[in-house]
Amino acid sequence: MSSDLENATKALQCAALLCEDLRELVRSDNLLLSDIAMQHLADAQNLKANLDRLASNLKQMEKP
Repeated sequence: MSSDLENATKALQCAALLCEDLRELVRSDNLLLSDIAMQHLADAQNLKANLDRLASNLKQMEKP
């Protein structure tokens, strides 16, 4: 596994964890916290999707 693919995979895992944490915060009783988390959740989901595409492309490039 190339270092680029390894780094993309690690970043994808971190983005997935961030999305999970933000989803939990969206359910907060604190309306301000919930609103802020909801705003950032969309960004985190886009980041996760982009990292997933990057990792997939890197995997394809490594195939012989």
